[in-house]
Amino acid sequence: MSPITPSLLQPALGSIEIAQKIAERVTQQVSGYQKFLGQHQVLSDAKFDQLPLTDKAAYLKQFPLQELVGDDFTQTFNIFSSSGSSGRAFYWPQLKSSHRASEARLKQLLESVFAVHQRKTLAIVGLALGSWIGG
Repeated sequence: MSPITPSLLQPALGSIEIAQKIAERVTQQVSGYQKFLGQHQVLSDAKFDQLPLTDKAAYLKQFPLQELVGDDFTQTFNIFSSSGSSGRAFYWPQLKSSHRASEARLKQLLESVFAVHQRKTLAIVGLALGSWIGG
């Protein structure tokens, strides 16, 4: 197997600037994250690349849900639950603002992939993916 050439490596999965803005907002609004930073002795004005990594065990399961949400939690329209296969289910709030364009995106997808606007189409839902974050 040939090694990966440096030109194919990405320094990040997305925009560092957007990640920094989200981190700043979370640092100001989410009490669980403030405590998490304190546990790791990280200042609240730290740059994104200096922040400790979060995961389910080290961060999410350490605090109750009310300490993990921001001031926009009142805009929640749905709460999904994980399967609980790790021994404890986790809950993922879905905000209205993050789904405003969902209908238009779904329409565009169905039209471009299946041409539903040009012919009759039968859709069969084989799995209930809505309760899974990937769904």
